[in-house]
Amino acid sequence: MKRLLFVLGLGLSLFAPHNLSAISLAPCPLKPIDLQSSFSAETQEPAQNFPAILWANYVAEMKTDEEILRHLKAWNFESIRFLGLKNQGSSAYMVDGDRHRFLVFRGSTSLIEKAWDLSLPQVSLESLRLKGNAHSGMISALRALSPEILNIIKRRQSMDPKPLILSGHSLGGALSLLFALKLEEEGIAIHQVYTTGAPRIGNQEFYQGLDQTLRGRYFRLEDRNDYTVHIPPSKAAAASFAAVIGKPESPLSQIVRSLVEGLDYDSPLNERYELTESQPTLSNELLSDQNFWQSVQGELSAIDSLSDLIQLFKNQAERHPPQSYLCQYQEKTLMTRDDR
Repeated sequence: MKRLLFVLGLGLSLFAPHNLSAISLAPCPLKPIDLQSSFSAETQEPAQNFPAILWANYVAEMKTDEEILRHLKAWNFESIRFLGLKNQGSSAYMVDGDRHRFLVFRGSTSLIEKAWDLSLPQVSLESLRLKGNAHSGMISALRALSPEILNIIKRRQSMDPKPLILSGHSLGGALSLLFALKLEEEGIAIHQVYTTGAPRIGNQEFYQGLDQTLRGRYFRLEDRNDYTVHIPPSKAAAASFAAVIGKPESPLSQIVRSLVEGLDYDSPLNERYELTESQPTLSNELLSDQNFWQSVQGELSAIDSLSDLIQLFKNQAERHPPQSYLCQYQEKTLMTRDDR
């Protein structure tokens, strides 16, 4: 029964609100920064840019355009442009700084985006002239935004070229990667891409193509205990995930393993930075995935009541939003490079 409830809770956790005001945990006091002066695309250590990126992603998640504008204007950004339709599908904002142009995507908040999140089967990217297969819901979001963003970026970069920085949290991170690939395919150079708390996107061929296109320009930040960065489960970690859902070697476990392997998700190949409370000991994606699902299995075995299970998912809901990443970064964590 605990395993069945876990499956239900895992699905519901995809609907966790990104705005912490919607849940009981209040955000920590956030230390204000000047996004323009604190970001440097020339730095030899990309981790130094994550405070600025986390703030940029946090602002993208705010409820109203007025709130977003207030922060962007305080940072002296110009040519502020909102893209997409908030609460009716994915959206982003684009701003011009003194030295850079930022395109920042919002994570899942609308019901349309939640439905996209759950569209796990992959589709071919051949029609987009990209390599591999990717999450069908994310590709729906890409297609919804593509015409508007491509036209505006092409116009701005031709009239006033600036290093183009893409970022986003959760679904926003996935979209920033997909758009980076599409813009590069259209002949628009991407300077750097930063993602925080982003889920898996596609199969091995997709990530190989991503690595070939953006190697040395794509950087991601993850909380290793955030469920979102481990889902959909990678094909290589199918057995570890299946053992969480059903007892090892049981018919249910075998079915789940087969389903996960059939979904055919792989792990990113680029540099990963982790939010951790101590020095991480894991050295690659597969071990990280296996360790994560084994820890979840241990947590489930220790649960004695429905209230304990609810608390497990409540903790997860509080862990994933960009505000939580900011709090962890500020108050209690190390930034540690994890090289594959």
